[in-house]
Amino acid sequence: NASGMAFVKSVLSGDTVILRSRPINGPPTERLVSLAAIVAPRLGGPRDPEKEEPFGFLAREFLRRRLVGKEVYYRVLYTVPGGRDYAVLQTQAPIAEDQVVVQKALVAAGWAVPKEGRNEIDAELEYLHDVAKHEQKGKYDPANAGLAARTVDYNLSKEDAQKLYAKHKGKPLPAVIEQVKDGSTYRVLVKVEPDVHVVLSLQATGLRAPMWRKGIPNLPDIVEPFSEESKFYVEARLLQKDVQVLLENVGNNSNALFGSVLYPLGDIGEALLKEGLAKCADFSILMVTGGPGRYRAAEAQARERRLRIWRDVAVKAPVNAWEATVTRVISGDTLMVSSRTKGEQKVTLSSIRIPRDTSADGNTGSHTSLHSNNANSDQTEMPYFQYEAREAIRKRVIGKTVTIAEDYVTPANAGYEARTCVTILSKNVNLAEMLVGKGLALVIRHRRDDDRSSSFDQLLMAEERAKAGKVGIHATTPMAPIRFSEVSKSAQRAKIFMTQLTRLRRFKAVVDFVVSGSRFRVIVPGQNLRMTLVLDALRTPRTARNASETSEPFGAEATQLANQHLLQRDVEVEVTGQDKTGGITGNVFVDGTNFGAMLLEAGYATLHSYSAQHNEHYAQLTAAAGVAERQKLGVWSIEKPAAEPTEESATAPKVGPHIDENGQRVVVTDYAGKGQIHIQTLGEGVQRLETMMQTFSDVYADAAQPALTSAKNNDVIAAQFTVDDHWYRARVLRTVNKTSVNVIYVDYGNTETLPLSRCKRLVDAHRLSVLPAQATAAQLAFVQMPAL
Repeated sequence: NASGMAFVKSVLSGDTVILRSRPINGPPTERLVSLAAIVAPRLGGPRDPEKEEPFGFLAREFLRRRLVGKEVYYRVLYTVPGGRDYAVLQTQAPIAEDQVVVQKALVAAGWAVPKEGRNEIDAELEYLHDVAKHEQKGKYDPANAGLAARTVDYNLSKEDAQKLYAKHKGKPLPAVIEQVKDGSTYRVLVKVEPDVHVVLSLQATGLRAPMWRKGIPNLPDIVEPFSEESKFYVEARLLQKDVQVLLENVGNNSNALFGSVLYPLGDIGEALLKEGLAKCADFSILMVTGGPGRYRAAEAQARERRLRIWRDVAVKAPVNAWEATVTRVISGDTLMVSSRTKGEQKVTLSSIRIPRDTSADGNTGSHTSLHSNNANSDQTEMPYFQYEAREAIRKRVIGKTVTIAEDYVTPANAGYEARTCVTILSKNVNLAEMLVGKGLALVIRHRRDDDRSSSFDQLLMAEERAKAGKVGIHATTPMAPIRFSEVSKSAQRAKIFMTQLTRLRRFKAVVDFVVSGSRFRVIVPGQNLRMTLVLDALRTPRTARNASETSEPFGAEATQLANQHLLQRDVEVEVTGQDKTGGITGNVFVDGTNFGAMLLEAGYATLHSYSAQHNEHYAQLTAAAGVAERQKLGVWSIEKPAAEPTEESATAPKVGPHIDENGQRVVVTDYAGKGQIHIQTLGEGVQRLETMMQTFSDVYADAAQPALTSAKNNDVIAAQFTVDDHWYRARVLRTVNKTSVNVIYVDYGNTETLPLSRCKRLVDAHRLSVLPAQATAAQLAFVQMPAL
C-alpha cells in the first residue's frame, strides 16, 4: 500500500482531504484520501445542500484550520472499487487532544465517531469517543447546538448578488477560498453571519491571470502560458485559508462579483502582479479599493524585470518629455506641433477617440472638418462632438507651448498612416483627460498587450466621472451637428449678409484656414456664419496653389506669416465691403494688432491706393508700408515690384517705390519730426471738408448731445481741439485711462490727449464712409531730419 509525506491541499469534509506532493519543476500531483476507521457528519454541496448533516460544517472547519498547508505522513490501508483511498494520517506535532494521528484527534475532539465493525487503526478510538461524549466535546457540547445547522446559498441570483454588494460594499467580510479556478477567479464561501453563508464566484478586481480550464464537459481545455504557476501560487497561499474579501462591484449581466482578497501578507492581486503571474485588467482596475496606483506599480515592476508572462516583452526605454508649440489643431485628438529639436510633426492624443456621434436628426457624423452634404447647400456642418472637442483644444493650446511625452507609435495599416501617440500637458492639464472629463472623447479599450497612454487610469476615472455626471456624449439628449451659413458662396449671397455684418461693425471670429497672406476662411461662431475674408486695401504676392504654379516673390512668406499669427486664432474683424466673387473685405485684428499693418511693415504686401484711402486705418497702413519701403524689406527689396491697378484710372498715382513726375498740389497740415508729415491733397476732397467744417462745430457744441463716457481704440469720434476749442473728426489711438484718450485728427494728422468730456459720438453725416480722412501720412524723401 502507498505511503509517504504530503501536504494537505484542502479539506472537503470532516473525514476527506486532498493531498499534494512537493512541487518539482511545475505544479505538484494530487491524491484524494478519506480518513479510515472514522465517520464525520456529512457536508452538503451545491447539488445536494439538503443532505448536510448537523455539525458537518463545524467538523470540516475543525480539520481545515489544523491541516491545510501542513505536511503529514499518510499510509493507505485500502482502496475501494470506485478508486478512493482510505488512509491513516499523522502530523508531526499534536493537532488536538495531544494527538498526532488525525483520526484520533477528530474523535477525541468530538467531531467524528469510529466506524462500526472496523477499527483498522487502534482500539483506543472507542475509548476516545466515550470520553468526548462524557466531557461534552465537539458536537456533544450544548454550546454548539445553535451552530449545528447553517443556512447556505449556493446559487446566488443576480438580484441577490446586487443586494449583497450594496450592503457590504468596501467592508471586509470573513471568507474561505473553496476553489481556485485560475489565478484570478475563485469560488469563495463568505460568512455573512456565523450561521449564514454564501458561496459565490469572485473575480479578482483589476487583474487577469492566464486562463486555466481543464476537464469541463463540452468545453475545450485551455491552458495559457504560466496559468498553472499562477493557479498554484494562489492555492498555496489562499486555498481554504481564512481571508477577508472586499466586494468592489457586481457583473452587469451575471451574479459574478468583483473583489479583492486580503490575506495575512497583503493583497493577493498585488502579489500576483509583482511576480509576473497576472496583468492589470483595464475594464475593472478603477474598481480597486484605494485606486489603481498599487496595481500599476506592481505590474511595472514585474515588466521591468521581465518576470514570467513578461519574459518576451521588450522593456521600453523611458521617453523624456519635450516642449513644443501647437501650430494647428487638426481635430479633437490630432495636432501639429513644432519644436527646435524635432521640427514640425503630427501627433495624436493617446488612448482616446472622438465619438462619431449621431445627431438629433438621425445623421451619423463622420467628418472632422466643416463640410457640406450637398454641393448646392448654403450651409456647412460638422458633428457636434467633433467640433466641440476641436474647439476645446484650440482655445486652450493654439500657439501655446505644451509638454509632450511619447507613449507609443501605431504603424501604418490598411491605408492609414503611422501615428505618434502622445500625452500632452498644458499648464499641468492633461488634454486627453480634459476631453474625456467633458464627455467630448471616449477611452479606447485596448487589447491586453497593446501599448496605451501613460495616464490611462486617469482617463478611465475621468470617463467614469463624465458618465456619472451624464455630460457630453453620455447625456441622454442627442446633439445636432454644428451648422454654419456660407456667406461667400456667391456675390449675390454675400450681399444678403452685408447688412448684418456691417451692423456688427467689429466682431469676433476664428480664422479656420489661410488661403494666402491676405485671404482666409473665417467662421463667426456668435452668428453661425462662415465666409471668405479678404484684407481690405492690400495686395499680397500670389502663392502657388499646386506644383505646376510658381509663387510670386515673398508670396510664401506672406502666407507663412498669416499661418503663424492667424491660423485658428481668435481675431476681430471690421467689415468694409465685398469683392466680386463673394469674398468679404475688411480689417483683421489679432490681440489688438492690425494684421494688415503687420504684413505691410514686414514688406509682404503693398497698398491698393484707391481702397486704402477709404479705409478707416489708412494712416496706420500708410505708415506701416513706409517703414518697409525705407528699410527695403520684402517686396521693396525688389527694384520694381508690380504695380496694382486702381479703380480711379490707369494713370492714377500709385503707392510704391517710384517718383510721380507729374506731382500733386498738397498742403502740409502737421509735422511730427524725422521728416514725417501729414498732407492734404488739394481737390474735391478738401473742398468737401471745408464745406463740412463750416457747420461742424455748431453740431457738437449743442449741449443736447452728451459727451462720451467710454471709448475704444480706433473709434472715430468728434473731438474738441484744445488750442481753438473747435470740433474736428478724430480717431482714438489709445485709451490713456478711464477718463481720457489719445487721438489723431484724421483730416489734419496732429495728435493730442483729451478728456472724454471733450469727445462726442460722430453723427452719420460726418462719418469716414461719407468723406474719407483727408490727412495722409507721408515721409520726406532723400533727406534725414532730426526728431522734435
